[in-house]
Amino acid sequence: MSGQQVQLQQLTPILCFNGLEAEGEARSLPQLLEFYGGLGMRSMPGHSPVELRIPGESQSCSLKFLPDEQVKVGYSHKGNDLYWKIGLAIDDVDAASKCLGCSPGSQFLDIGFLTHLADPAGFCIELLQTTFEASSAQRARRLADRAASAAATSRLGQFVIGQITTRITEPTQSLDFYQKVLGMKLLSIQPVKRYNFTLYFLAYTEETPPNADLEAVENREWLWQRPYTTLELQHRWGSEPGSLRPAKLS
Repeated sequence: MSGQQVQLQQLTPILCFNGLEAEGEARSLPQLLEFYGGLGMRSMPGHSPVELRIPGESQSCSLKFLPDEQVKVGYSHKGNDLYWKIGLAIDDVDAASKCLGCSPGSQFLDIGFLTHLADPAGFCIELLQTTFEASSAQRARRLADRAASAAATSRLGQFVIGQITTRITEPTQSLDFYQKVLGMKLLSIQPVKRYNFTLYFLAYTEETPPNADLEAVENREWLWQRPYTTLELQHRWGSEPGSLRPAKLS
């Protein structure tokens, strides 16, 4: 199984949205295309369902949107949903949040500097900074390098879809499946004891984190700076098999 080939084929979420124009609600395909186009993504000609990709970022996953008339209401995220979000890896979250009119970023424990917003269909998007809040010198260097190379792909600067996030209830079985069956590599394990959950990050890559201890905090900024999409699995401690809600509304 070729890691690079499977990466682009497998890590492509298909998000179903209301295919009908609802009174007072903006969830039509043109509005989604306008929103994601404003982020710097572009529609792939001839693709059905509609597929959006970040120009020049061949290792970042694409997004597919499928109109579904059985979906009657906009998506409203709940903590027991199987699907959670996509994450955009961005060098300057505060600048991006100002452009998008969402809440400014904040440092979430030793995980990352981040904020959240929703697209017109209600799907959650996380803006995750490639550096921690305290890493101002490293952030300044990255921004200077981007400016010097003219690498920005949008008003948000250069970014990739860094994470596709889903939830699991049985970590051992899930990790076995993604590693042994799908051939992904486990890159980071991030216990969040204050909120009783653990995050697992996998990808199709041959890269190795700088610290062999996958729980090491020093691996996290390295992870947020990867040019490819990772699969993020959240395990809420004590969650029971069968307790997660599929993200399908009717």
